[in-house]
Amino acid sequence: MAFQTTKVCEHCGCRFVIEDEEAWAYKRYMRMPGDRMCKVHWFHTWSCLVAAQKKADDHFEPIFREQRERELEKKREYERLRRRRRRAAKRDGARCKAESSCATPDNKRKEENLSP
Repeated sequence: MAFQTTKVCEHCGCRFVIEDEEAWAYKRYMRMPGDRMCKVHWFHTWSCLVAAQKKADDHFEPIFREQRERELEKKREYERLRRRRRRAAKRDGARCKAESSCATPDNKRKEENLSP
């Protein structure tokens, strides 16, 4: 025989009895406004669970949206810097420098290599 437990609905405050905590369908592991961390919340009906979930979503959605925007901005900035570095490397690689071997024409290099 399973033990009966009394729980309080997180949304409406109604007391209800649960015979089997494992089988209870109206519980969620989530963070509600005012909670520091996620925890298990118990509800006595589906409508209370949905209303509490909507309340949590309404509270945390602007926070999550701001975090997502910051992450996207970091990615955009990283891509901008990466493109700049690539363009600079391409530009520097395409230039001939006076001390490099590409500054002299091919026939002059061949003559230098053949002469004793």
